[in-house]
Amino acid sequence: MAAKLKKAFVTPKKEINEFPYLKNILPPGCDYLVDSYEECEDHEGEKRFNATFRIARSQATKDGMRQWIRNFCNHSLTTYRTERTYPLETKWFMYRVDLRCHHNTKPSSHKRVRTPHKKHTACPAKMTIKIRQDKLSKR
Repeated sequence: MAAKLKKAFVTPKKEINEFPYLKNILPPGCDYLVDSYEECEDHEGEKRFNATFRIARSQATKDGMRQWIRNFCNHSLTTYRTERTYPLETKWFMYRVDLRCHHNTKPSSHKRVRTPHKKHTACPAKMTIKIRQDKLSKR
């Protein structure tokens, strides 16, 4: 019985210059490589997209990423809040955090609260930051 072999194609990483909208949002001063970029349906005149990109290893430290988040918020005129944190220094990651837009206030059940806060717009903007370990720890 012959098994079908699937060929795995590695997509080459692309320069940030190929994605002008993404380049305008990201803060300058870092070297970016784009793994994936997908434009979604526009909503009320807002451009939506999903993107996965990498920052140069030399710039990827805990303090460097915290500074990058501040620069990103200032450059893109957005504000992100911490949605979830993870244990520090795990086997795979030395830093990992999930962020959400501050316009998603995570209101309690609408059965208890008839009108959610006026600032709650259910903004879907999210960001996950992961810094991988250089070498796997032996935990």
